[in-house]
Amino acid sequence: MDKPPSVSDGTVSATVGGVSPPIPAGDVVTSDQSVTVDAKVASASDVTAANVTVGGGALTAVKDAASKLAVETNVGTLTINGDALEAIADNATVGSTVTDNDGDRITLTDKDTGYSDVSASAWYADAVAYVTDNGMMQGNAGRFMPNDNLDRAMMAQILYNLEDNPAVSGGSAFGDVSSSAWYANAVIWASANSVITGYDNGNYGPNDSITREQMALMLYRYAALKGYDTTQSGAGLTGFADAESVCSWASEGMIWAVNAGVINGKDGNRLDPQGTATRAEVAQVLMNFGQNVMP
Repeated sequence: MDKPPSVSDGTVSATVGGVSPPIPAGDVVTSDQSVTVDAKVASASDVTAANVTVGGGALTAVKDAASKLAVETNVGTLTINGDALEAIADNATVGSTVTDNDGDRITLTDKDTGYSDVSASAWYADAVAYVTDNGMMQGNAGRFMPNDNLDRAMMAQILYNLEDNPAVSGGSAFGDVSSSAWYANAVIWASANSVITGYDNGNYGPNDSITREQMALMLYRYAALKGYDTTQSGAGLTGFADAESVCSWASEGMIWAVNAGVINGKDGNRLDPQGTATRAEVAQVLMNFGQNVMP
């Protein structure tokens, strides 16, 4: 069997151990049906890999040991019988099922992300988990609000969180930052350490949405403060369609952020430097920063 046809209903069987021809990678598509894994394995050397798309999401099954059968997905972890099968489902439809050798069906369920508005299958789910686990960002009342724009007060607070909220002295240097504001200490600390600056009118603009170039510059300054690598190696911004739209005061930070793998381009090969950033997008940038810059 060189290439089995795609199907829209019924059960798709992926046999491990050579009892029947293996399903070639990426060839079988189902709607919301069960994927049956028939794990008849003779030894650890019997390895069959199959990619099966369930409900529009890729389910990759790889047999790698004879003693244990586990199906691991981003919508839950399943253990089936005794033999080794690991599966990664990027967007497997919740409600799809895996059937074990005894005919028992196990339904895929969403992993608990800790936030009611963050699905485990969302592209930003890992980033949200990262910033939450590392104390960079948090939600409110069980929600992360991934689609809300991040403002400049929040960005100052994120950097302050990275420093474990040290004590500050004195008042704010900005006329629009009250000493009683929840973000006051963060702004005072960040300003005192030259991580943030205000506008020409003397204000900080705490409620203004952060722009991508402002975020890049703040992270660049924070990296310099911490003694992280801020060398400007790489291709710079010349490959981006809107490179010339980056403000001169932000160019050094943006070049560093791109070369360090902190900020990536958007559709149309754009940097979108004056564009805003959602909380989900900032979470991804912070995960990039943590994994690519922080020691």
